[in-house]
Amino acid sequence: MTFTVTDPGRFRAVTFGLHLLAAVRDLHADSLVIREAGMNRLDGDSRLTRALIEGAKVEKLLAIARAEEARFIERRRPYLLY
Repeated sequence: MTFTVTDPGRFRAVTFGLHLLAAVRDLHADSLVIREAGMNRLDGDSRLTRALIEGAKVEKLLAIARAEEARFIERRRPYLLY
């Protein structure tokens, strides 16, 4: 399967990825293997990984991702030069 991004300015990779992961999980729960350590490294936290494994709906996954993004933006603020 191939996906082509035709408008990179509008493409939301995290939103797309979470929708894709949730769909694969829902369709192939018996064979999907989520490597928690790797997911946690990508996300920086275990909350999103746990929610995905526990079957949370996409809206919940997106809410967790948005909250983590907001925390990151605040945490990085003191280090921005401009």
